[in-house]
Amino acid sequence: MKKQLAIFITCWLSTTAANVAHAELSVGLGMGSLFGGLGLNLAAKTDHNLVYVAAGCYAIVFSTEGDKNDTCGPAAGWLTESGWNKKAFLGIYGGNVGAYSDRHHKGLFTEERYHADYGAGVSLQYFFKGLAESSFVLGPSLGAGFSDDKTHFYLSFTVGYQF
Repeated sequence: MKKQLAIFITCWLSTTAANVAHAELSVGLGMGSLFGGLGLNLAAKTDHNLVYVAAGCYAIVFSTEGDKNDTCGPAAGWLTESGWNKKAFLGIYGGNVGAYSDRHHKGLFTEERYHADYGAGVSLQYFFKGLAESSFVLGPSLGAGFSDDKTHFYLSFTVGYQF
């Protein structure tokens, strides 16, 4: 699933990049779908669109046994002006959309591991100064992750700053 998602994101970004060829490059820091969890993004932005790739983590888990909990991963998306407000943007995104846990019983003990969940979602982001300037950004996102023959739904909230 991860390989197909990576291929899809690469193809989608390459076709979308032609539409924002004259865009300004931007970096953002924060948490939520625009940043792949708690992370950062690299974006191409115009006054009306923002195309981004992001890397982040949806859960940071420490284990006393040194177990690997991989909740970090890539994401990519596209935001476009909403039409009703020049500071509100509707978007779609794909990649790491959340983190899920699985539990295994080992004798008397329960082992719990966390994993990145890959899927897609939609978002509404509000840039306080629009895309023309560096700005704080807030907004909700609804995503669905598909792993281990299960579908997980995520509601997240973006809080960050886009330079």
